[in-house]
Amino acid sequence: MMKAIIIDWDDTLVDFEYWLRSRWIIANHRVERHYGIPLYDVTFWKVFNRNSIYYFHYVEDTLIELGLEPNEDFIKEITKHFLNVEVKDLVFPGVSIFLHRMKEKGFKIAMYTNGHEKSHKFRVKTSGLAKYFDVIKYGGLVSKPYYEPFVEISEQLNVPFNEIYAIGDDIRDLLSPYNLGMTPIVMDLKHQGKTMLNKPFKTFYSYEELINEIC
Repeated sequence: MMKAIIIDWDDTLVDFEYWLRSRWIIANHRVERHYGIPLYDVTFWKVFNRNSIYYFHYVEDTLIELGLEPNEDFIKEITKHFLNVEVKDLVFPGVSIFLHRMKEKGFKIAMYTNGHEKSHKFRVKTSGLAKYFDVIKYGGLVSKPYYEPFVEISEQLNVPFNEIYAIGDDIRDLLSPYNLGMTPIVMDLKHQGKTMLNKPFKTFYSYEELINEIC
């Protein structure tokens, strides 16, 4: 009998790209005002849109395209504007209903993200989802895909591995739980065809589907 859930944060409960873009929009406007760089925002989004959302050189490439020196200290200063921005997350449709239903069924719920506590505490608090979580675990020295944090969460929940659903959008969220004996569930809410290394993980494309399956 299943008794608990360990669920990921970004792109499982909330839209990571929305959060990322929203922060850059605010940060870029601050950069234009603070440093007086015309067309910075427009150029930045050209760079952003032709790269992965996990690309790390947006600022450097933007400065180069504007004909400015990509000085390391200057890049750090601009990046600080981004890191200091806090915005409310966009929770995926059906998330609150799903979590509420699972709590009604007596499930214990742990949210586990590789994100740092400093940046994610605000996100969790303002999302309105914190009330559903019995355990909240942030990234540390040992994080996903390593198995130790999942063992620790299982102990905190006081639920054995074979009675836990592990829900996430990435192989890093699910491989260790699968190897420990948990039941993995893939949430592919953006229909991206998530690669799961040919593992027998069931995929859902909406929380409505997931509710119909396990609630």
